Amino acid sequence: MLTPRLVSEVIQKYGAADYSRWQNYRWQLYDFVRYPAAGTTLLTFFSVPQGGLDPNAAAGTSGAPKTLEQTNMNQSGQVGTQPFAICELRTYARILPKSRQIAALADDADLLWTTISNMMSKFLELLRRGVLVMMLNNKEYFTQQAPFLNFPPGFGVRIQCHAASYLAAFTDFSTWAQQSPRHEDIFDVDPPLVIGIGETFTVQITYPDGTSPVFTTLVNSADPRIDVGVIFDGFTIRPGS
Repeated sequence: MLTPRLVSEVIQKYGAADYSRWQNYRWQLYDFVRYPAAGTTLLTFFSVPQGGLDPNAAAGTSGAPKTLEQTNMNQSGQVGTQPFAICELRTYARILPKSRQIAALADDADLLWTTISNMMSKFLELLRRGVLVMMLNNKEYFTQQAPFLNFPPGFGVRIQCHAASYLAAFTDFSTWAQQSPRHEDIFDVDPPLVIGIGETFTVQITYPDGTSPVFTTLVNSADPRIDVGVIFDGFTIRPGS
């Protein structure tokens, strides 16, 4: 009968992996959720792995399945079979592309230049509010106000001017809010935070000052689709071969 100890000894002696040596590989862990247009008091990340249903996504009454676009997590609240060292912490609030908005927005020829401006004040409010809390093994490791400002993504196009400033006797305008795309603004985790195999963690953005910004019917009488996410940038730690 193979006991766990015997299996471990056989793997160490004859397996392809060398558990006496460990190697670091640059990697990211990320998770995105659909932002509820009606607002919320709590956003939870890394709890629904690939294939699980995002309850705020459009498809079906119980939500839509998450793909590799939304998350690369295979387990809820765990890093899997290899430790992970978090070196940078990023957040990202992204407005979905025009073609993936609902028909009332996707078919609007003026969406990007005028109509969507109706939601930009709320989008800026979204970036300025919230408190991110990360727990590891029920111990609090990160607590940060306005995480979308303080933990920017550090990538993307840096918008300096978005279309014309004003049109038609100042009745229409175009504006755009965004997080910092500058790499130097990324938040460094120093020293790195290592999440071990089997350790559990949770990441949440709470709104202790009330319900988060409401986007209902703000754009062309429809609800815009927005995804918000948390990205851990660092190294996965694998045994040598």
